[in-house]
Amino acid sequence: MTPELDRLLAHLRELTDHLTACTAQYTAAVQEALPPEVKARLDALETAHAAQVSMLTAEIDQVKAHLQIAAVAYGRSVKGHGWNVVYSMGRIKWDDVWLQGYAATHEEILQARIEGQPYITLRKG
Repeated sequence: MTPELDRLLAHLRELTDHLTACTAQYTAAVQEALPPEVKARLDALETAHAAQVSMLTAEIDQVKAHLQIAAVAYGRSVKGHGWNVVYSMGRIKWDDVWLQGYAATHEEILQARIEGQPYITLRKG
C-alpha cells in the first residue's frame, strides 16, 4: 500500500469514527432530555414502525426478485412508475491466461483484446 492510500484510509476511518461518536452523543442527549412518558410512547411507535418496515421490506424484496425474472425473460430495459429496470446481457468472459499462451504463437489474436479501465468499490470492513 502506498503512503498516500494509507493516509487517506486512516483519515476516512477517523472521520467515520467521529461521525459515529457524534451521532451516539446526539441520540443520548435526546433520550436524556425526554420525559419518561414521551420515551415510552416513542418506544411504542418505534416498535410498530420496525414491524411495518420489516413487512414492507420483505414484500419489496419479493417483488424485486419477480421483476428480475420477468425482465430477463422480456430481454429489454423498461421504465415505469418511477422505476427503471435495466437489462444487461450476460458478460462474455475469456480465459486470459490461456489466450496469452495462444497469443505467443498467434499474435493477431491480441488485436481483439480490450482491457477496461480499473475501478474500485469502497466497502467498510
